[in-house]
Amino acid sequence: MLAPRSRERVLFGRFVKHKRCFELMQEGANARNPVTFVAGDGNLAFTPLMLDLKNDPAHTVAQFGQAVGAAYFAASQL
Repeated sequence: MLAPRSRERVLFGRFVKHKRCFELMQEGANARNPVTFVAGDGNLAFTPLMLDLKNDPAHTVAQFGQAVGAAYFAASQL
């Protein structure tokens, strides 16, 4: 996460929801590498699937982002 090919990373989760915690994560990451964190939430819903998830009472855009991120991470470890 701290050595990305992209200089921008979307983060999801409870820590991201707390502004001060998110700021500290950004500060700590930038001490190692210049990277920008974006707090992932329902405002990232642009595709039809993500728009459906935004309106779904049981699932969230963040859950989708976490699943995609986990799959990407697992594939990168091969």
